[in-house]
Amino acid sequence: MFFKGLMKFLFILIYLSSSPLWAKFNVVTTSPELAWLSEKLLNQIPNTKVESLLQGNEDAHHVEALPSFVHKLNRAQIVVAVGLEFEDAWLNKAITLSANSQIQRPQGLCHIGDKITVLEKPTMPIDRSQGDVHAGGNPHFLISPQAMIEATRKLGDCFIENGQAVEVIEKNIVSTQLELQQIYQKIKTKLSNLKNKKMIQYHREFSYFFRDFEIQSSRSLEDIPGVSPSARSIATTALWAKSQKVYALLASTHNPKSSLEKFQELSQIKYLVVQSSMTLPLQNNSYEEWLNKIADQLLSL
Repeated sequence: MFFKGLMKFLFILIYLSSSPLWAKFNVVTTSPELAWLSEKLLNQIPNTKVESLLQGNEDAHHVEALPSFVHKLNRAQIVVAVGLEFEDAWLNKAITLSANSQIQRPQGLCHIGDKITVLEKPTMPIDRSQGDVHAGGNPHFLISPQAMIEATRKLGDCFIENGQAVEVIEKNIVSTQLELQQIYQKIKTKLSNLKNKKMIQYHREFSYFFRDFEIQSSRSLEDIPGVSPSARSIATTALWAKSQKVYALLASTHNPKSSLEKFQELSQIKYLVVQSSMTLPLQNNSYEEWLNKIADQLLSL
């Protein structure tokens, strides 16, 4: 009798754990920014889990399809990616290795870049000799509150297509877009003294940031995207920057320090190294804190 009762209990437990009511909606994003945004949109929806493949301190251009990525993707119902070819070198391989049919469906992969107002989209045919150029345009839009407002709508639609509660998602879209707009206005006010200042960047990771806050993006230190500049190229850019009274060179933590120091030596213009991505672990206000830190570093020069 006891055995039959135990078997019945186990059967019910297995049934419930596999039913939609108990099923967990696992979201895997490629970046901490998209994980932060996903958590905002899934707020108040039970049985959801969000994980980021990247920690935020990597150069996403040169990431490998790690076993940890494959493990996380194996359990995902949806993958949220930047798109615009940004993660193609490693994400497609990791998805294939995961052997997860859920994320190999059309609605199982959400490319946020599809609905972004993209900057620096090539107007001519491109090839590998031009370096790390993306045919769809610049993929480094997560640093822009205005682009993230656009991303919110796209991401919400992806979650709704995957069966999440329409009413809750729509409410969270409105509140998250409002929060991002408020962040944008706060940072814009903070950086008002830098409006129309000329700046250059090592790699075009900050073009959207410059656009949002009306800083003139003059050029990049790289001649060819993804390729370290030559000594001659650095010297040419340094002389040009000095003549144009450029305010600063903005770079990320994974850019080569030797190139930045040589530029500063030749131009007498300071360089600033910032974290070009959010880092884990995430907090509710992580996005605002990240942009605030960059703004404070710029103002400290």
